[in-house]
Amino acid sequence: MADKNISALTSGTVPDGTEKVHVVQGANSRRLVTQDLANLGSALKTEAGTSVTGVALDKGKWIRFTAATAVTWTINTGIHAAGDEITIEQAGAGVVTVTAGASVTINSRGSLIATNGQYAVATLKCISTGVFTLVGDLA
Repeated sequence: MADKNISALTSGTVPDGTEKVHVVQGANSRRLVTQDLANLGSALKTEAGTSVTGVALDKGKWIRFTAATAVTWTINTGIHAAGDEITIEQAGAGVVTVTAGASVTINSRGSLIATNGQYAVATLKCISTGVFTLVGDLA
């Protein structure tokens, strides 16, 4: 279904995220794909586990980690593109440690990679393939 206008979809067709949508703001016209619209705002995702691996669908999400004990969140290469962002929140008592999978580099100020306590929020930004910057309330 790649490279189709949203208007070309028939009833009952599920968009795959590549359909083109024309958006007008004032005198400016922009071409987006339906996935761009889906990524507006941060959809919430809740993770209760203590060993979690990031997935491509985490792009643009706000992930709330609710575990009462320490959480390891692993980021692997090849699933995110430059510009992708993921926001995480330590919603439970368990500190969330962001770890780099094979061929991944996570940069942060002071090399801090763990949340700083309950309700701490941090954002992981993909800079290029396998390279991320982590910012926020870190310890």
